[in-house]
Amino acid sequence: MLPWILVAVLALFLAITLLALRRYEKPLEEVSRRAEARVPSTIRLERIESHAWRDPDLIAGMTNPLLAHGFVNAGDFQVVPIKGIVVRLLTHAGEAMYACIYEYPRPATSMEIVSRYRDRTIFTCTNSPDRGVEHRPGIRIVHLTGADAETLYGRMVRERARMDLMPVDSATVTGLFEDLYASDKAWREQRGGSAAEVVRVATRLRAGK
Repeated sequence: MLPWILVAVLALFLAITLLALRRYEKPLEEVSRRAEARVPSTIRLERIESHAWRDPDLIAGMTNPLLAHGFVNAGDFQVVPIKGIVVRLLTHAGEAMYACIYEYPRPATSMEIVSRYRDRTIFTCTNSPDRGVEHRPGIRIVHLTGADAETLYGRMVRERARMDLMPVDSATVTGLFEDLYASDKAWREQRGGSAAEVVRVATRLRAGK
């Protein structure tokens, strides 16, 4: 899993940079490089004691089914230094999985359920569409666009491997989240720009995906 906050922010910056540079006929690799440079290399989760969700009923509809399956609400967090994105984290220590519910500045909300493994591979189920952003090796993402929490959880339980899962609980989930963001961002910086990725992201954004 590339943390969905990184996917969303990177996709947005790729689109904005492409529009800004198109008149100068810059190579697409340069578009990718400039967009990547605008995305912070690390983040910090800052706890919010009382967040006024834009659509509290929608958030409750994502949260409550997971609580019924044994998840624990680990809290709501502002993602620093990225402005305007809030994430609710829920953990299930017995199943070694966690869930992220995101609220973005533009009217949009998404969620994902994640299992990490000791070899640093990852399995994720998300209700966000595939934005076309590339992921480092060892990541498997199932996109179930618009799916509810029950559907995501059911798919997660059925399809993930259960051997060598990395433990997670409310005390460790923020550190895991921040570490995963940093490691995936570092992989992208080392890999360098991708013209194919720029075209793919722009095409899917234009199509409303």
